[in-house]
Amino acid sequence: MEVITYSRISARARCAMREHLHYELRLRPRQIQWSLDVGSSFHAAMEAWNRGQSEEEAVAAALARLNEVATRIKDPVEFEKLPLRSVQLEIMVRAAIRRFPKYEPVVVEHEFSIPIVNPLTGRASRTFRLAGKIDAIVRTPDGRLWLLEYKTSGQSLDQFRMRYGLDNQISYYVLAARMALGLPIEGALVRVIIKPRTEPRRGETLDEYRERLKALYEEESDRLLSEDLVVRDEAQLELTRRELWAEVQTRLFEKRLGVIRRNPQACSDFGGCPFRAACLQLENWQDMYYVAEAQHDELSMETQTA
Repeated sequence: MEVITYSRISARARCAMREHLHYELRLRPRQIQWSLDVGSSFHAAMEAWNRGQSEEEAVAAALARLNEVATRIKDPVEFEKLPLRSVQLEIMVRAAIRRFPKYEPVVVEHEFSIPIVNPLTGRASRTFRLAGKIDAIVRTPDGRLWLLEYKTSGQSLDQFRMRYGLDNQISYYVLAARMALGLPIEGALVRVIIKPRTEPRRGETLDEYRERLKALYEEESDRLLSEDLVVRDEAQLELTRRELWAEVQTRLFEKRLGVIRRNPQACSDFGGCPFRAACLQLENWQDMYYVAEAQHDELSMETQTA
């Protein structure tokens, strides 16, 4: 049974060749992608915090994750950015912990693997399952259960919120929580923190920069952090079921054709596709990548082979 995730579906939506290189050939760029790696390190801190660890332990978890990623940096210019990114990550973690309330945890970092069902017949796909990892499920003081999702963003809060109505990840995870755990989840509490755009000033030390950044997140907390309630009703979930079924049928059709589509419009996404060299078979492109052990970086081996 082949596993697909929200991240894999999103990659295919941008470019099917990019999905093929990442998930089927398991290629990973050797060059660090600071935006993604700071985001995953921030999630490591929130997992520690939701499991009951202290603020200092959460910060340590985030920095350990970032330092682990940094071991693959070969470019000395990029490596010199590590202390700066570490300071930014630390301040983001501390700001989130001090801003967001701590609700009763019901589930923390739960992996799921659920069938993808034909909404017209009720029969499950014999080829694909939907898998993923839920950050947390919490119970609010009114007794209701919500997914808890953490997001880091380079956009403004207003720009980020525009995606809520069409965010399939929330819909997938609500379906998964209901099917796999039998919990009456209505939607998600989405916690967003905006990444710092300010850099150290000329002559400013890292310690001075840390204090200035700390003050910025304290003084402009409403602009840089938010907790938003995003609800999914039955009509939205039914549409999601239909879209998921269409997704797997499209995959089967293109597999029979033996075609992997390319989308040149995605080549410049987010500063450039990291798989451009592999896609175009540029000279020595193999040296720019390594082959990952896991197909899905966020899942355990057990879930990946469900």
